[in-house]
Amino acid sequence: MERTNVLIFTFDILGHHLEYTHHLYEKYRREGVSCVFVVPERFLQLKSRLIWEDAPNIRFDFITDAEERRYDCAGTLKKRWLLTGLLRRKIRETNPEKVFCLYLTPFTLFSFLLPRRSRVSGIVYQIPLYAASISFPARLRNFQEFTTYANSRKFSRIYVLNDMEGAAILNRKYRTEKFIGLPDPYFPLKSTDSTVRAKYGIPEDGVLFLHLGQMTESKGTTDVLRAIASLAPEEADRYWFFFAGKVGVDIRDRFYSWIEDLRGSRHLIVVDEFCEFSFFADLCLACDALVIPYHRTSQSSGIIGYASQFGKPVIAPGSGLLGQLIRRYSLGYLLPEVSEASIREGFRAVAGGQVPAPTQEYCRVNTVHAFMDTIQE
Repeated sequence: MERTNVLIFTFDILGHHLEYTHHLYEKYRREGVSCVFVVPERFLQLKSRLIWEDAPNIRFDFITDAEERRYDCAGTLKKRWLLTGLLRRKIRETNPEKVFCLYLTPFTLFSFLLPRRSRVSGIVYQIPLYAASISFPARLRNFQEFTTYANSRKFSRIYVLNDMEGAAILNRKYRTEKFIGLPDPYFPLKSTDSTVRAKYGIPEDGVLFLHLGQMTESKGTTDVLRAIASLAPEEADRYWFFFAGKVGVDIRDRFYSWIEDLRGSRHLIVVDEFCEFSFFADLCLACDALVIPYHRTSQSSGIIGYASQFGKPVIAPGSGLLGQLIRRYSLGYLLPEVSEASIREGFRAVAGGQVPAPTQEYCRVNTVHAFMDTIQE
């Protein structure tokens, strides 16, 4: 069997997974390295959102829709078992020298299923240094995962997203050099339409708050709705709220129940779909602030790159890695806790002109080239 240099594996293709796949495609296209990208079949529907230049050294292998539905519908343990089995099969089929996973965590628990000579690298998003922001069971899983990374020969390089200091601490803690800080690349967005406010009937003096990307309980979407419901009438008349992105299955019924209850007394706009990057850019230009009251603060967020690029502050938690990044780069208003009262105070601070616009310093550091140069597989 002809040997492939690198197998790049992702079991999801939405949001940053599509972006990261494109970054790695460009990296290996330019380097001329023989690669196989294993991606969900949905990639074929979404690839037109980006430009993919011809690369004879790269081929795609697809996870079928049926396979994706099978692991997506499974519980956490079964999903990890299925994904590790799928990765094992792809490794055996392609015989790669190296394996790179866009999301490494699901393959840790059952890594004994992987072929004995496998050398797997990948990206981790949550690390145990921010234990206060996650539950005790999650902390325990985190500790077990990172101990496995440090001690198992099957794992070669562990890229810690957007946390250079954290990677250094982990290397000292586990007496290894496996952990590498990886810049979270901001994806340069180009606006195509500057008439968003006119198109959606938003007055120029209206304060526009944007909740962007996939909407779930962990992204704080229902907390945003509670904060909106608690507004005083004079605030509700002045504030506008735009929800753009897919509404998650976990909150869909509650989300639309809230929207229906609030629609007559609040200014709400919902675009429930996977949005074009250019549309995100149009919205970022039009808004006054990006609202990201995430519950999972032990990891970074691509939204803070949009905040820096377009000079629009975020309203976000002050805890964990996310709060640390926002504080370091002065990207917006930090919530003391994720609650309707604190989010409401964030709205007021932005509307009152108390939150300065971010600079582009974050974008200067977290470039696509820095991301590509750091990954060495």
